[in-house]
Amino acid sequence: SFNGTVTVTLYDSPTQVIATSIFSPPNPPIVDKYSVEGPILFRGTATVTNGQFSVKFIIPRDVKLDSGAAKLSGYAYSTLDGRTALGDNTGIQLTGSDAALSNVDTAGPSLHLWIGSRSFQSGDDVSMHSTAIVDVNDLYGLNTSTASIGHSFIAWVDNAQDSAIDMASTYISKANDFTSGTSIHAIELPAGHHTLHVRAFNTFDNP
Repeated sequence: SFNGTVTVTLYDSPTQVIATSIFSPPNPPIVDKYSVEGPILFRGTATVTNGQFSVKFIIPRDVKLDSGAAKLSGYAYSTLDGRTALGDNTGIQLTGSDAALSNVDTAGPSLHLWIGSRSFQSGDDVSMHSTAIVDVNDLYGLNTSTASIGHSFIAWVDNAQDSAIDMASTYISKANDFTSGTSIHAIELPAGHHTLHVRAFNTFDNP
């Protein structure tokens, strides 16, 4: 009887981290081993009708494909009666790519950028403490994975690419449509005239 909206997130397999803490002699080093949640491969919403929903998306080419298991989580909520639901599956195996799709796409995603609000036009005055708003459209979806260096969805000011903002962390696909979505992220702008750059790749790594 549940009707509402579910947000679904697919995480790549976890990353194993080893951290060593060094203390003054004669204390020996302490080694900690722990797992960090894998990169987000997809985050989007779907409509839930009578407790049922489905999601469709393409997994980015930048996927680990290691022996670890991926995690699919969902959070559902109903604006009708305030009920919520939460669950996950941590045993999903990502085993390979679909050869039929390997060469179907050569175009990158379409990006539309605003600062502060969608009424922004290039040259407008904006607050130093503002937000970057990026709408993305691509027939095969956006690559939000950070598993491969250089294919990240990022924004940066002027030439400061070394301090880029991770736009993928706040990106979410539209309801029932993995081909488009939006990322909204806080951004700090120094006084003066500046250029805001955004770079993204689709699931086939086309920029």
